[in-house]
Amino acid sequence: MFFQILAGVLSLVFVSLVVLFAWQRSKINQGNMDKSRLQLELKTIYAQLNPYFVFNALSSIQALINKQDIQGANAYLSDFARLTRDSLVHSQKSEISLHERLLIPIR
Repeated sequence: MFFQILAGVLSLVFVSLVVLFAWQRSKINQGNMDKSRLQLELKTIYAQLNPYFVFNALSSIQALINKQDIQGANAYLSDFARLTRDSLVHSQKSEISLHERLLIPIR
């Protein structure tokens, strides 16, 4: 009788440990998937804000300032800021509607 109770308790402990291990493993896998998704999102944002494009845009603004074309520099800077903001906002969405796209001014 004692042996059966001991065997039952040990079986219950073993099953509990297996379930706990499986649950921990699923949590680790979920964390890895979340990490991979975040890395892909960062790569997408980085691709949208190509560093060469940013450098060229800022160089163009600097050139306009050096030419004393303050109005042109302000307009270019405003467009660049809007494009940067829109890129960051739209990078959070999987799709963008045509209506939203048409609201983005192009010069």
